[in-house]
Parts: sequence; structure tokens; C-alpha cells
Amino acid sequence: MQHSDPKIVEITQSFVDDNIVVAWEDNLIEADDLELFVSKMKVYLDDERVAPDGWLQVRWPDEVIKLLENGEVTHLSLDHDLGDDQHGTGYDVLLWIEQSVALHSFLPPEIMIHTANPAARNRMLAAVEAIRKIWEESMKKS
Repeated sequence: MQHSDPKIVEITQSFVDDNIVVAWEDNLIEADDLELFVSKMKVYLDDERVAPDGWLQVRWPDEVIKLLENGEVTHLSLDHDLGDDQHGTGYDVLLWIEQSVALHSFLPPEIMIHTANPAARNRMLAAVEAIRKIWEESMKKS
């Protein structure tokens, strides 16, 4: 999928190593081949956009949570509106991560938000910040 006027979709900072990550809109191309993801994976939750090269495309929050429970997700990019609120939203994944960090010392992956919904983006970025703070506090205690 090529766009004539590429733009930055999201800029985020890693929890673990403070690297800056930039996602470009013109890099959104098909990546459904599971063989690309041998031991660590980048997971892209979206019902319409195609995952960037090297990312695993998933459509529903429960699929993301199963992959997170496996412990091999290194990067996570989330959309909010997934076409069927009965199946949940990208925000539901953040709630699961927040609870898992707080209660089980879960190491969160690098999280990016790529939703076009401005209100949801703000709420999701606030959740990412809350996860970061909980993670930092848990590191101080250990």
C-alpha cells in the first residue's frame, strides 16, 4: 500500500532502552507470513490497515492478549476502533497490560498507538504513560 504523501503515523519511546521509534504511513504493507516471527514478534492490531513489513497482523484484542501471554511480543502497535466493539478495542489490550504489569510484573513490550480516533488516542496514550509509571515503580522496588 503506497501513499503519495507519506507522513509520520506515530512516534513513541521504548520502555526498556529509550529508543525513539517512528512509524511511517508509507511502510504499511502486507505481512501475514507467520514464519517471519520465529521467537520474538512485532504485533499490529488493526481491522483495516495492513501491518508494516515484519509485523504480525491481528484483528482482535483477544488475539493480541494471547500473544502477550506467550511472552514473545517485543513491539505492539494498536488501533482503537476495530469495527466491532463487542470484540473489544485496542484500549482493552492496554488495560490488560496495565493490570499484568501491576499484578504480575509483566514486562510490557514497546507500545505504539496508530489510531485515527483523537479522543481514543489521548486515552490510549494516557494508558501507555500509566503502564510506564507502574513499570518504573516496580523496577525501583526490585
